Amino acid sequence: MKDKVIECTNCGGGNDLQFWITVGALVIAFLALLMNFVQFREFLRRSRARARFALTLTAANAGADGVVRTAGNHMSLRMEVGIDNEGDLAAGETLINVMFPRSLEVVGWCGPNGQETERFGSSIAQTGETLEAADGTEVEANYLMKVVDRVGTKPGHVFNFMCFVDVPDVGRREIPFRLKVQADEIPSDIDEYVIDRIVGIEHQDVN
Repeated sequence: MKDKVIECTNCGGGNDLQFWITVGALVIAFLALLMNFVQFREFLRRSRARARFALTLTAANAGADGVVRTAGNHMSLRMEVGIDNEGDLAAGETLINVMFPRSLEVVGWCGPNGQETERFGSSIAQTGETLEAADGTEVEANYLMKVVDRVGTKPGHVFNFMCFVDVPDVGRREIPFRLKVQADEIPSDIDEYVIDRIVGIEHQDVN
């Protein structure tokens, strides 16, 4: 009697299939972990991103020495407020406050050519904070407020405001200003960004 030989036709194939199923599951798990890691890194980057402002406050038509000269005895002084966001996060709602002496006449936001963009005097309020004059004395101040919806990370955010000043016949009038800017997206250890400027006004003899 001959011995019967029983051949398994699917044993090896089944093992191979199970092996590749296991490999596929491991690959999928690895890719999921990798995706979670990338998303976590992006979350950390975004959570650490902050808006950081660089401020400028300059008088339009000022000379190289920063002094404005005019032939008249009364002039409209246009000031340029520059805000550059040098951080890695756009700022949302941003509050801009400009402080100026109470002795100045009507002050308001305007366009680059001095055109009125809102009713002059409508955004002015008094403050108990004082400004420091060129001689070191304290000057009572008002402030002009503006809220902008967004300050992105591209440079060139410029706003203008106008005030009206008397110009002395002799000597120089020096006017202190303070610019303060704040937003929720700035670093937590900074309450607001602040710069002070003193603008000189002189009478220019046309003869």
